[in-house]
Amino acid sequence: MKHTRKLILVLAAAALTFIGCKKNSITPAAVTTDNAALSKQIALSLFNSMSGQYGGASLINGTKAQSGMSINPEGPRVTAIDPYCGYTIDTTINNTSVVADVSKSVYSHFKFIYTCSTHALDGYILSDSINNTDKGAHFTNQNTSNQNYVVSKYGSDFNVVSIRGTTGTSSHYTTFNSSQTTIGYNYTDSQYTLNGLVVDLSSPTANITSGMATFSSTIKNLGPTTPANGSTYTGTIEFSGNHMAKITLVTGGSSYVNTINLLTGELTAVK
Repeated sequence: MKHTRKLILVLAAAALTFIGCKKNSITPAAVTTDNAALSKQIALSLFNSMSGQYGGASLINGTKAQSGMSINPEGPRVTAIDPYCGYTIDTTINNTSVVADVSKSVYSHFKFIYTCSTHALDGYILSDSINNTDKGAHFTNQNTSNQNYVVSKYGSDFNVVSIRGTTGTSSHYTTFNSSQTTIGYNYTDSQYTLNGLVVDLSSPTANITSGMATFSSTIKNLGPTTPANGSTYTGTIEFSGNHMAKITLVTGGSSYVNTINLLTGELTAVK
């Protein structure tokens, strides 16, 4: 129960932080049509989601905590079975408050299960979702992040782990006139599938050394004086270590390839 209470507090703090970051987003964000800038946005959105910057669980930083538990588990072993095998944390946050004239709602569900093989801790399964909605007289802003991961130790310990699963982020900013008619919106949705990512946790900053993510991103926009429009982009993100990745963006039958530093955001075209 001690770990459960601690995680609930951490999750609540993350949710409130996420709300605070979004409280001034009351107008539709501009949609970029530059393929290089869009590639950077898509790649960093995945990295930010994995590192908990959208209010959800921090997969990259969180795995370090699990390694500590695997080395020094609490409680006695029963017939040589690790006491954390099957241990589950399942918690929900559902809260609405009013700040000035803005209604702010957050819904979050966090589920965490330790997994074992041959009665020894070997990883965990994580399902984490967070939805933040701000509503005012003339706008509605909604931001959602979903994470579903299976994390396993890659070698003899948790200094290196493998990750597979899915993650997604979406934002929908809408403005209304005095008659509550929609006059503008910006919708951005990115969904990723993680295929065999290997993460080295032994360095101060976790390093994705190999693996690939496939993605599909949809952007729709409506302005006060422009008609509704939308585009869908697909592609891959290949991780090569040293916090570098290659992103291939496919749109309109053409491919755009860039390398990106996930820490600095520096983008370089591949010729």
